[in-house]
Amino acid sequence: MNTWLFISLALVAITSFFLTAAVRTYALRIQMIDQPVERSSHSIPTPRGGGLGFVVTFLLGGVLHALWFSSHDYQPLGLLLAAFLVAGIGFMDDHQHIPARWRLLVHILAACLLLWAIPVPETAALFGVLLEDVLYIPIVVLALVWLINLFNFMDGIDGIASIEAVSVLLVAGYLLLDAQATGQAILLFGLAAAVAGFLYWNLPPAKVFMGDVASGFLGLMLGGAALLCWQQGSHYLVAILIMLAVFIVDATCTLLVRLATGQRVFDAHRLHGYQKLTAMWGSHGRVSYGVLDINLLWLCPLALLAAHLPTQSFWLLGIAYAPLLVGVIYLRAGLLEEEK
Repeated sequence: MNTWLFISLALVAITSFFLTAAVRTYALRIQMIDQPVERSSHSIPTPRGGGLGFVVTFLLGGVLHALWFSSHDYQPLGLLLAAFLVAGIGFMDDHQHIPARWRLLVHILAACLLLWAIPVPETAALFGVLLEDVLYIPIVVLALVWLINLFNFMDGIDGIASIEAVSVLLVAGYLLLDAQATGQAILLFGLAAAVAGFLYWNLPPAKVFMGDVASGFLGLMLGGAALLCWQQGSHYLVAILIMLAVFIVDATCTLLVRLATGQRVFDAHRLHGYQKLTAMWGSHGRVSYGVLDINLLWLCPLALLAAHLPTQSFWLLGIAYAPLLVGVIYLRAGLLEEEK
């Protein structure tokens, strides 16, 4: 089993690698290229949409997985359909701008479909208050839609979103293996392998960007990973929220600051903490690999502790988020230069 799993994951990564190369060639041919502008963090024209390679690889592999593994815990085809919807609207947006209201509508539909595919507990505690699913499900839908979009916002420098996705997926897969949910774990390992095949092309200096076709898709799939872990216990959900801390803290704080200061939040900007740090250091690689270091050395140990110490999991969540919150405050994430 282990040998076949390793071979299968290697084939997934190789397939993604070559599909990404093909998509990059296609993007260059039709001039689907991101040109550097004042609000971007890159200085070299770079083809976009390369994430289509790992999206297609995962969707095809996901169909085979659904046929091979049966489960009463979730509907794999529903998950794949939700992923297809988000990737599809992103693919269209990469080629020709789609109004935000239509993208949001598709994201809400996909989030609802994902919740149907991966049922959550009938009750959940929110700040010590026990809520029925009819009350907290709208909160979960909102969180999923935000995760889809924040992943797009955080995909602004070479390698950062790919590194984040692989980090979170590997930990989520391990937790599901630990909970004897082998089929779900293999699904997440498969997605991690697909993204790893793309990562060669996306590491600094990036040869291709993943594009909207893939950034929103990854946000949704990491939301799906969180829901799958939630089925094993709320402390497993907390563990995934810990692993997502860098992206959640930076994107959420930046949005809240921009709202509080009356900025036009739908306008493109370069005010996230990671973008300011990139400008300060003059390096995409230092920031992206710094995120990897934070994930490996800080968040992963805390996530594993949270998964195995259920009564302490929320304390560990606070410990994980606190220094990151201090970091984005120090970087004045969301504030314009003249507001310093």
